[in-house]
Amino acid sequence: MPAAFVYRAPLRASVSLLALLCAPAALAEEVAPEMPEVVISTGRETADGPVQGYRAKRSASATKTDTALIDTPQTVTVVPKAVLEDVGASTAAKALDYVPGMAKGNTFGGLNTYDSIMRGFRTSISARNGFTASRRFDASTDAANVERVEVLLGPSAQIYGRSDPGGMYNIVTKKPLAENFIEAKGEFGSYDAYRGTADANAIVSADRSVLARFNLAVEDKESFRDHVSSQRRLLAPTISWQGSGETRAIMELEYLHDERTFDRGVVAVNGDVKALPTNRFLGDTNDGRIKMDNLMGALRLEHDLNADWTLRSQLMAKNGSLYGFATEARTLNSTTGILARRTNLRDYYWNAGSTQLEAVGHFSTLGIGHTLLSGVEMELSQSTERLTYGNATSINIWSPSYGATRPALTAGSTNTYDSTHKYAVYVQDQVDLTKALQLQLGLRWDTYDQHNEQRHLQIQMNQSRSAFSPRAGILYKVTPALSTYANVSKSFNKNPDVPFTDISGKMIEPEKSLGLEAGVKTDLLDDALSVTAAIYRIVKNDASVTDPDNTSYARTSGKVRSRGFDLNVTGNITPEWRVTGGYAYVDAEILQDPLLARGSNLQNIPMHSIPLLSVYEFQAGELAGLGLGGGVTYVGKRAVTDGSTVYLPEYAKVDLLAYYKIDDRAKFSLNVSNLLDKGYYSSALSTVRVMPGEPRTVLGSVSVKF
Repeated sequence: MPAAFVYRAPLRASVSLLALLCAPAALAEEVAPEMPEVVISTGRETADGPVQGYRAKRSASATKTDTALIDTPQTVTVVPKAVLEDVGASTAAKALDYVPGMAKGNTFGGLNTYDSIMRGFRTSISARNGFTASRRFDASTDAANVERVEVLLGPSAQIYGRSDPGGMYNIVTKKPLAENFIEAKGEFGSYDAYRGTADANAIVSADRSVLARFNLAVEDKESFRDHVSSQRRLLAPTISWQGSGETRAIMELEYLHDERTFDRGVVAVNGDVKALPTNRFLGDTNDGRIKMDNLMGALRLEHDLNADWTLRSQLMAKNGSLYGFATEARTLNSTTGILARRTNLRDYYWNAGSTQLEAVGHFSTLGIGHTLLSGVEMELSQSTERLTYGNATSINIWSPSYGATRPALTAGSTNTYDSTHKYAVYVQDQVDLTKALQLQLGLRWDTYDQHNEQRHLQIQMNQSRSAFSPRAGILYKVTPALSTYANVSKSFNKNPDVPFTDISGKMIEPEKSLGLEAGVKTDLLDDALSVTAAIYRIVKNDASVTDPDNTSYARTSGKVRSRGFDLNVTGNITPEWRVTGGYAYVDAEILQDPLLARGSNLQNIPMHSIPLLSVYEFQAGELAGLGLGGGVTYVGKRAVTDGSTVYLPEYAKVDLLAYYKIDDRAKFSLNVSNLLDKGYYSSALSTVRVMPGEPRTVLGSVSVKF
């Protein structure tokens, strides 16, 4: 298939979808009467809608059915929009900061959340509205169009297919509401940060069957890192249609343009990651910014056959591109302070199209209740990655000089094309054996055909693989507000996001994992506060990592294991006081590896971490509308690479926030991150790629709703 067609086909589909989204709004100008009074839709919480404060009670991420969290035999943490607003988040990744069991991984030069670490295993896989949506180089999801982020800890391949065993997260986007409003927000802060967002919702048709919502974000900012800056633009229209009551549809489009300086951070000198100032930039000012574009279109249809059975179909098309220069660290001479670097030009693009057809039904057999989910899924993904690089350059880390003439990019290049067709069939049964005893049984079968071309080497490879992903869970409700559970599940990951081949040219085999989890869930304070505690053990076989002797290739490291405990608390202690956070203990180590000793630590994983966010909002009296709060984050020491004796030091960070609401129409906010100006390091890719954390930063904002 010609590259031009590969790149543009999803773009044409998405543009067509944009035309569909815009058409009803245009027609509404002719048929809709004068705008009705604002009507706020109320009713029971849904699995993908707004929640009250921090307390979500239902989710569909773990089961693809609207299920109460206390009835889900897995650790699921829902981070609602209110958390993102309270902490002044600009990306959805900020939601992960207060989830126990999460740690920061490779940020791909600061361009995105390339990977997160969940229960000891790194992952770059996430979902969007129930679709596995992430690609290796997608820009970070903007928070302006996010309703909630739902974190699933433990293997979830039975629902989502290929995934890492530590977990994944599902981003639930904003949906149109049955009210008319426009909300505008302006933010400004340290390092010349400016951001503006708009959220407009409208009742389009007179019978309120057609609703529309449009989200916009514009952002420009510098950085505490010298010579580093970024900007982004977001456009996200969504339209929903409610038919006669039996049929529903929702269409959405999202376009995100993101530019930022590629920044690998600082270097460790003789094992000391604190040797350089945290603002020291080791790239080159001539490189400019990396430019990324992401375009996504989706359509979801639902039809109720009767009161018990629903059919639904989902379609999603997306593409993306990344282009720009980056001068990156290679090796350091610690004696002279000379850092060898290489200038790279990346020209990447990718696209994917996927569809799901599912049936959900409720029925009873012999007095036993069932919620049955069955579905089929198809996906086509294609990517082309061209990397061109020049001869080695250098910089003195103690006295850097920038702006030298860029070397000619004649030292070498790579050109990789990859195409994968995936098909899956899955079934899940949530069984109510009694009012107290529940089972969850599921099985998924995935098959894929992968074609990979190493065009610079004139090598073509193909492989076809299939995998079964079973899951079984049991849950016992001691009381309506207290349940205990256990689950066992298997997962696989086709070609993790390391190079696809080993040094011999053989394609890497899929990773396979087995996870065990047991826990307890309780709802306290009249169902306003949720507490989940769980222990787990996960073993991954055929783990794949980048070959340290030649980073253009991968190798199979053998077997790794993670075991631990996490405690999650989230919700509203009182109507005024909301909290989220907890504690995580993670013991992750190598069990078998041809190069590293048994018991070696894994990269970027703290054994102990404590995230906690607490906010109090006065509801009455002279201080009504005033909110005060803050967050405390403790992260233990972490190895900079698998098996390394060099560690990122432990740290504790304090954040503060305050806001004041005026008649629910206007809100003034102030956020102070890293109040004590604590120096810390958030993650590392190697000893010459260590990412410092932000020093004290201040962010102010004003929002108005009308």
